[in-house]
Amino acid sequence: MSDFYLNSIDSEGNAPSVEENEKKMRQRLHGLVDEIITELIDCAPDNRQELLSGFVSELFMSAAKQSIREERYKKQTEGIAKAKAKGVSFGRKSNPLPEKFEEARQLWMNRELPLKEAAKYCGMPDSTFYDTVRRLNGSTVGHRKPLPENFEESRLLWRSHKLKMKEAAARCGMATTTFYDAVKRVESAEARE
Repeated sequence: MSDFYLNSIDSEGNAPSVEENEKKMRQRLHGLVDEIITELIDCAPDNRQELLSGFVSELFMSAAKQSIREERYKKQTEGIAKAKAKGVSFGRKSNPLPEKFEEARQLWMNRELPLKEAAKYCGMPDSTFYDTVRRLNGSTVGHRKPLPENFEESRLLWRSHKLKMKEAAARCGMATTTFYDAVKRVESAEARE
């Protein structure tokens, strides 16, 4: 999104209507035209017509290229949708899961084995094991440790600037990055409610 659109969002976060955006864009384009013409007259009075026609040619070529890109993207999107409807799968073929994968997954999900040991048990790298479990469970694993009892108090002290993040994290026995991620997760859930 261009700066033009970002700057046009009002203080309440409302975006202007399409008509307002078009009006502002026309005004901006008129301003750019005036600026270009003024610079051509000031900088190159002898060959300004030649420079202006070159600029107009470049403008039309750029617009034509953009139109071609948009059409290609539209056709590509339609083609992918048709292929997926026919059952075509994209990307690299998955390797078959190790024989002990399901057993390792159950042990890990039941908290009988830590992630590293479960992955090692079935002979997979940690990240591959975790991603595979996540994919099979429908994108969520829900396998987080519960937050410490004094987490909420530490979070509020940090947010009110009474503690530094490192102090708040240490207060509830968490690493600083883990504490910060947990704060973001909690506050994101609160915002959704």
